[in-house]
Amino acid sequence: METDPHDLKTLMQRFGRSFLDADKAGLQSCVTDDFEWHLHTGTDAPHGRIVRGVDGMLEVIRWRQANWLDVRYQDVAFTYTNRLVVQTFRIIGADQHGIRFDCRGVDLYEVRDSRLARKDSFWKHIF
Repeated sequence: METDPHDLKTLMQRFGRSFLDADKAGLQSCVTDDFEWHLHTGTDAPHGRIVRGVDGMLEVIRWRQANWLDVRYQDVAFTYTNRLVVQTFRIIGADQHGIRFDCRGVDLYEVRDSRLARKDSFWKHIF
């Protein structure tokens, strides 16, 4: 089933607010029961770390809130299709070791039944 791009814009606004606020009820209203987040790093090769469901997502969000410093998102832009949302952004901050990061990123959101089924994250890290 395809979702109207205008409805996806509204969905992504709700998801973004809920994500930044670590709002469980808000996130549950935006994602499927079998939601997966493929993080930009991790040991689940080749996908990065994979967390499942709202509780898995909240675990990562809360860990980041407790351990990352001065995080800012900039240059956020979206492209909407019927079953995919592409989000590009710049993220700036410091990790749990105090190491600064400044990365461009892309999140691909798979849409199913007018809700987000997967968030697949890619960051450009400079080493």
